[in-house]
Amino acid sequence: MSSPDHRAIHSDLPSDRDDAQDAEQRADEALGAIERCTRAVLEGLGRAVAALGACPETRGEDKRPLVAHDLDLAVASWQPLVPADAGARAVLVRHLLERCGRSADGLPRLADALGFRDEALAAEFEHRYGESLEDALAAAPVRRPVRAASPLRREQLLALEHSFTRVELKAGEILFSQGDPGHSLYVIVTGRLAVLVGPPGCERRIHEVAAGEIVGELSVLTGEPRSATVAGLRDSELYRVDAEAVERHLLSEPTIVRSVMATLARRVATSGGERTPAPTIRNLALLPAGSTRAADVVSFANQLADAIASGAKVAVVERAQALATLGTDRLGDASSGLTRWLNDIEASHELVLYIADAGPSATNGTSCESANADLHDWAQLCVRQADLVVLVGAGDADPRPGAAELALAARNGAVGAPPIHLVLVHRPGKEPGQTSSWHVGRSVDRVHHVNTTQRAHLGRLARFLYGRPVGLVLSGGGLRGLCHIGAARALQDGGIPIDVVCATSAGAVIAAGLAMGWDAGELERLSRERVGKARRRLLDYTVPVTSLLAGTQLNELLDELFGDRQIEDLWLPLYCTVSDLTTPELVVLDSGSLRDALRASCALPVVFPPVVVDGHLLADGGVMNNLPVFPLIERVTLGTLVASNVAMPYYSADETYTYRDSLPWWKVLNARLNPLAPPLVAPSISKMLLRSLELGTKSLERAQAERADLYVRPNFAGMSDFRPTNLPQMVRAGYDAALEAIERFNLSTIPFR
Repeated sequence: MSSPDHRAIHSDLPSDRDDAQDAEQRADEALGAIERCTRAVLEGLGRAVAALGACPETRGEDKRPLVAHDLDLAVASWQPLVPADAGARAVLVRHLLERCGRSADGLPRLADALGFRDEALAAEFEHRYGESLEDALAAAPVRRPVRAASPLRREQLLALEHSFTRVELKAGEILFSQGDPGHSLYVIVTGRLAVLVGPPGCERRIHEVAAGEIVGELSVLTGEPRSATVAGLRDSELYRVDAEAVERHLLSEPTIVRSVMATLARRVATSGGERTPAPTIRNLALLPAGSTRAADVVSFANQLADAIASGAKVAVVERAQALATLGTDRLGDASSGLTRWLNDIEASHELVLYIADAGPSATNGTSCESANADLHDWAQLCVRQADLVVLVGAGDADPRPGAAELALAARNGAVGAPPIHLVLVHRPGKEPGQTSSWHVGRSVDRVHHVNTTQRAHLGRLARFLYGRPVGLVLSGGGLRGLCHIGAARALQDGGIPIDVVCATSAGAVIAAGLAMGWDAGELERLSRERVGKARRRLLDYTVPVTSLLAGTQLNELLDELFGDRQIEDLWLPLYCTVSDLTTPELVVLDSGSLRDALRASCALPVVFPPVVVDGHLLADGGVMNNLPVFPLIERVTLGTLVASNVAMPYYSADETYTYRDSLPWWKVLNARLNPLAPPLVAPSISKMLLRSLELGTKSLERAQAERADLYVRPNFAGMSDFRPTNLPQMVRAGYDAALEAIERFNLSTIPFR
């Protein structure tokens, strides 16, 4: 019996038929995976070549037929998918020859990946198909790759594609360091990189490079070492081309030279030398904090997305959605397709919310090893993709760090590590409290308190996350500070939200009320009840050793208004400035006792005794800066700055002064007691004290006022500073001044209102 007949009989055996069907199935699965990998690489290559100006970028070319040249370009990505056994590999080779043909130049990388020189493969191929593998290769048609029009010659374009090397860069990893030799340039296909200058450990970010841009081109063009360090801000896919290939394929083509030089010129123009750019917030990673349930984070994310949707295009991305879209059950199987899909989502949205959860086994104290590996990988991916990490905690949850927060460990101290905000979600009717316990075991850059049933709370959070909050600065000025209430009412009526407040002295008391959640109406009512009626009670004179007043009654008033509330437990972030007379320096308080901070900030020297804290004398913040704009903008990136200034512009009298340089006691008494004596026109001690203190900060006032987008300056003409009966007039002055400023302001610049 001849060999062919023997093979036919042998293949009819049940076990052989099962083996053949199994080989076909495994080959089909491998073929599908290889095609997906190849198309992903081709898409990345297309974007890389387009970024260099070598061809226009085209998307959605996945329907074009694949050829052997295409497979060869993607060998590194699909080679691990080739079946190890000769039977399935023989079927795979047959299918590839039928679909993709062969290349005229042999493509040795493709031949090695499929094992064309493997004797077992050759024998199995001939056994199955009755012809040798060599004959099948020779008979396969030569198919030319399909490419878009390019300024390069076809052979030059295909050679350029072969010169690219795909590079995967994780967030926080270094691509190259300052001072390294510059042997190649990189094209970013997905992700974002940071350009840093300075010695290791002291790098300073000067630029960001996004998908579609080139990095490293300067060293290639000049031959000089790298002028900066480049690191991943998020997981990125790049294509590297060495200097020799750049010179051979690119620099001879004027269109491409212009494209590369234009990229270089734009970077030099936008980098501004040593200027540090504001961080770009595009991706947020939301993780459960403490014992908060993952389901609660999903609910919160959807509510936040609804609020953001009023001013920006937003997407919410969950792990299940990612896996379903990519047609896989595990993140590890998604390969570069996942990074590219996430990059496309970012490109089509202004803000992306990535929701990470801890998995079903995650509880406090759960180790990383015991948590679900794939869920943990997803949480780490979310953190790597993030420009900002948002920990979401239920206000009444256990604050001890939970399992999901372990994903942050890998990014701690890494280059480009994102800032971390903590959002505490409180039930309706529940006031924030015990915020300090959430700082134990975790380091966060900012804490937000939110009641999700309040649309204004979500809008405020959205503006903070987007880097566009509205900041309000309130100056000191004694009872003139009541004008701030009118300004707050005008902002409220004009639809301008208040997201963060910074204030000093009398302004700090009004700011504290706003941060407590009181509206302008409540502030005015409390002012009438407590300040107007209690003014005479506050004048508790004492033996003038340190001050004219004892301060006891002021302490009681602050206790009545604010109790034992902590600054970090306020609905709005509050910065209260005080002057340290011991150091001396301006101190900005943003945590601790609210009552104590206000007492120190209101301690006008000579009038009230300074507050003693750890041996330091703390007094009125207006002594060093009566309009604390700079302290706020140094701590918060603002979208809009509102400043209300109630300090008197200068000191003057309504009448001509009737003394020159001395005021003997008999002259003062005669003017007061003798109805026939000419009136004495002279400044009061209190006015002289206030003006003297304000003079010290006048040099700062103009520079700080110029930073305000909306500047409120009430008119005090004909108004006495120290008459509580003028309270309505003061409130009205602040309201009118703010209303006039609002009429000149473009409200559309404030998002998510």
